[in-house]
Amino acid sequence: LSNNCEFGERLDGSTLMDAKRRIESAGFTGVRELRKGCDNVWHAKANANGSEVNLALSPDGQVLRETE
Repeated sequence: LSNNCEFGERLDGSTLMDAKRRIESAGFTGVRELRKGCDNVWHAKANANGSEVNLALSPDGQVLRETE
């Protein structure tokens, strides 16, 4: 299995379900398109107050809105 990470970057053990639960517990619904970067930040799309938003979940558990 190939990932496009640089030498020395190590993916942590967080799973897609862990990330989805954490994002949902922050008040977002319809969490989808979850993907994990080499920096262990999860990226996703979700709904907030009827609008679609792009989110990032940091390794320390912070859920942040991303801008495009």
